[in-house]
This record gives sequence, structure tokens and C-alpha cells, in this order.
Amino acid sequence: VDGDRRRFFADISHELRTPLTVIAMEAEIGRAAGGDTAAAFATIQSRAAGLNRRIDDLLRIARSDTGRLALEDTALDLAAAARSALEETGAILANAGLTVAVVPDGPLPCRGDPNWLRQVIATLIANAARHAKGGRLLALDGAADAGTVRLAVIDDGPGLPAEADVFDRFAQGAGPGRGQGFGIGLALARWVVEAHGGTLTLTSPVPTGRALGTNPGTMVDLSLPADPR
Repeated sequence: VDGDRRRFFADISHELRTPLTVIAMEAEIGRAAGGDTAAAFATIQSRAAGLNRRIDDLLRIARSDTGRLALEDTALDLAAAARSALEETGAILANAGLTVAVVPDGPLPCRGDPNWLRQVIATLIANAARHAKGGRLLALDGAADAGTVRLAVIDDGPGLPAEADVFDRFAQGAGPGRGQGFGIGLALARWVVEAHGGTLTLTSPVPTGRALGTNPGTMVDLSLPADPR
């Protein structure tokens, strides 16, 4: 299993490298040309550079003796990471017709790798936008208590069947979103969170009192140890 996982990370990293290089080069050309689109091309170039760093991380995991994720250990605010992830996924939410109803104002102090955790939250938001068909609202609900910080990503979509294993690497959600795939994104997100000493859990339907409407909805809870310092 460990060998299969390492080969998987190596294969997918190499597959991503070529199209990402093309994207970065085209973005650089567009940015250099100036004009009204220069800022947009600069954003694309920056995001491509970030993805390239993550690919390097995946390759290091695949080639390492331990197969473990190398993470930064720095003080950060999970609420600030959530706001950054929302900004990053703004176009995805707009295309899905989702309005953000709740945004954490923080602080939610913890320790970890800010880039990886931002990407985890962005993955949760993107998955909600992709699979919350018929939903209109999204909430990012933050809380801190008893040495733990939590961030819940909640949608008001149709929910998921009880048997859905969306954290399986190749799993796909059943129902209206089926065929678009959850697997790799959420599987990696859970792995990153657990490498931080946290947990990532999914609840559907959303419990009464946290639901955003009459639809069953889905809630993904990210829980991390609070910064003890």
C-alpha cells in the first residue's frame, strides 16, 4: 500500500508538471504584455508558482524514505487562512451561484504550514461549490475551545448518502454531483490535516441548528490543535 501511494504521488506530480509549466509561461507572456489583463495574468502566474511548489512537495514525499509530508511549523491564524482561501476561490463560488453567508473573523490561532492549510480550505470550498447542486449558501464557521481550533465548511446542497466514502482516494460522490469526483482532493486534504495532528470529518445532513436552509446540506469539519504559545 505504501509503495502504491508513493508511485501514485510520483505519477500525478509528473503528469501535472507539463501543463503547469505551459500555464506559467503563457501567464508570464500575458503579464509582460501589459494592458488591462496584466493583473489577472500576474495572479495566474503566482498561483501556478504555488502549485509548482506543492508538486515539489509531493515528489519529495514520493521519494522520501518515510513517505511523510514535510510541513512548516509556524504560528498562524486559521481564520485568516480561510479568508485567503475564499479570495482564491471567489470565481469558483460565483460560477456556482453560491453566496458566502458566514466568514470567520478570528482569531483562530494554531501552528502549521500556512500554504498547505490554505490549500486544504480552498479544496473544501471548491468541493462544496462543485457538489452543492441546488444550494445557494456557503458558510465558514470558526470556533476555538479547549485547546482546539475548528473551521466548518457548510453548504445547503442536497447532501450525501450515508455510505459515501468521500475521503477514499478515488471515491466519487453519489447523487447530483456524481461523476465529477471528490477523491484525490479530499484524500490529500485529510492527509495534510492529519499530518498537522488534526482531524477532517464530514457530516451529512447538517445537524439542526447549523443547517443553512431546508436542504440536507453537507458539513466538513477541520479541527487542529490550538497554538499553545
